[in-house]
Amino acid sequence: MKLNSDIQPSNKSLRKFIFLKDVFWLTLSAFGGPQAHIAMMLRLLVEKRKYISEEELLELQALCQILPGPTSTQTFFLIFTKKLDSFSVLIGFSQKNSSPP
Repeated sequence: MKLNSDIQPSNKSLRKFIFLKDVFWLTLSAFGGPQAHIAMMLRLLVEKRKYISEEELLELQALCQILPGPTSTQTFFLIFTKKLDSFSVLIGFSQKNSSPP
């Protein structure tokens, strides 16, 4: 079953949707901890979609390792901030912080 197509659309909102769809599938399908997430992010977000370079992914992942909390989730969030505009990041951040304790 192929989850993602190789289409690189020119429409900015469609590209954002595809990016969010890619991240959604990664969050549902990655089992095995941060190492599995990083390997899947490398394959999909770097090699296939070319959202960021391999060096950027490894630098973001290294930065997130020194922060408290889940490494792969924080890496996803940093890729969001790099890929999406600030309005989309604020919406995602506000939804993350609005969950009940």
